[in-house]
Amino acid sequence: TRRLRRGRRSSGAMNPLHRGHVDMLHAAAGRLHAHGFHVSQAYLSPSHDGYVQPKAAASGTIGLSAAFRLCAAQRAVEADPLVSVAAWEAAQPGERPDFPEVCEALRGRLGGGRRLFYVCGADHAARCGLGGGMGEVGVVVVPRALPAAEQPARGVFVASPARGEAAAFSSTLVREALAERDFEAASRYLSPAVAPSTVLCIVSENPVADAPGGGGGAAGAEERRAVGAGRK
Repeated sequence: TRRLRRGRRSSGAMNPLHRGHVDMLHAAAGRLHAHGFHVSQAYLSPSHDGYVQPKAAASGTIGLSAAFRLCAAQRAVEADPLVSVAAWEAAQPGERPDFPEVCEALRGRLGGGRRLFYVCGADHAARCGLGGGMGEVGVVVVPRALPAAEQPARGVFVASPARGEAAAFSSTLVREALAERDFEAASRYLSPAVAPSTVLCIVSENPVADAPGGGGGAAGAEERRAVGAGRK
């Protein structure tokens, strides 16, 4: 049996995490198990504010802070036997690390004898040219619909398309639920393990939004008020 510790998923900003992200990792683990790998660990790596905040500003939506996204992710997977949260990417000072750099940093921490796989969606894989692999880092694509072509010799695998209720979930739905103070809906999107009261605690205990670059300020305060008060 091949030993493996895998793999960081980054097909979007994870602004914030939802159940679909966790399901992707489990689907990827299932595909690797079927190929003969032993999957010992999976990691979710929330994106750096340097990526999330400018992207959110450009699309006119709330850029949830790294602190908030990390806390929500940790609460969502704390009972998951496979998935945990990696904070290295979100916590880096200065410029944001891109996904190849994050993968290499994790490979360095795992040491030898284990192979890392990067898990992503089909659009991200196509946009970043991952169909031919990432060298020493493997790739598992989890499509929403029809599967793409695999290249196992290059470490590229395709899991079964996402299914069930969580396949339709998105970070947009979570942000809308938070803005409307609909903590029951936010709980359903995040994880069955995260009660509505826990969502309220996460909102109360963490800065919800930051200005681009993670610096807080007027924009961050404005968005925090929007989430705290709901939309008129």
